[in-house]
Amino acid sequence: MSPQAGKRARHAAYSVRVDEMTNKRKSAARQGDRRRLAPIRQPEPQREPWTPWGKWARARRERIARREREREERRVLRRRARELRRIRRRRFLARGGVFLLLGLFACGIGGLVLVLLGRPYPWQSLRDVAVVLEISSSLEEHRARWESLGMDHYRVEVEYRAGSIWCGPATIEVREGRVAVAPSPATAQHWFPPDTCDALLERLVPDNAFDWLEDKTEQFTPGQTYLRARFDQDFGHPVEASGGSYDDETPDCCWRAVWADLRPLNP
Repeated sequence: MSPQAGKRARHAAYSVRVDEMTNKRKSAARQGDRRRLAPIRQPEPQREPWTPWGKWARARRERIARREREREERRVLRRRARELRRIRRRRFLARGGVFLLLGLFACGIGGLVLVLLGRPYPWQSLRDVAVVLEISSSLEEHRARWESLGMDHYRVEVEYRAGSIWCGPATIEVREGRVAVAPSPATAQHWFPPDTCDALLERLVPDNAFDWLEDKTEQFTPGQTYLRARFDQDFGHPVEASGGSYDDETPDCCWRAVWADLRPLNP
């Protein structure tokens, strides 16, 4: 075979292969177009069962599906509730921690201010003023009750302490507002110093104690001194009185007087 004939044969074979490939591509394209243009098959509607068994099976499937949906809804709700509780708990703890820190800070500031101010504290000053006002208002009432008894002759046990001064307990006899029988260091349990105790004796007579307490109420200074007093509910005389100064460096700053065992005597 000549070279020219072989070349023509190869060219013819190549042309045949190209034509086959072209036809295949066209055929595939036409089939794809037919598939795209073909109508989409809709799912066949589920037929209504007509037998009792079919109806029961369908109702059972629907109940199962409904329970699954409800179970899933409850699961979602529980999950949301847990998330909300967790968020609320975190918010509550955060707010509580902030309030606690603020409270501790405020307490620290308040404690520092009180330490710097020192005694008496504000509430102590208010209480002292209220107590002194009560003593001052009830003093005349108790004095009137005591005087209404007309007790001129009696014995009473007295005690007075102020720093190094300690007078009593000692029994004194009073007649017409004056000390008739006075105690002494030999008869009193404590009577030191004797001169000071003798000078305080007239003040400790119940008839004179009202004037003494009245002077103490007039000498009261809010924020610097304090005064306490209790009176007998039946006779009206004072049974205990105490007072002093908040300044600990003041000598004999605090005193206390006690009246006990009051016994009337025959004239």
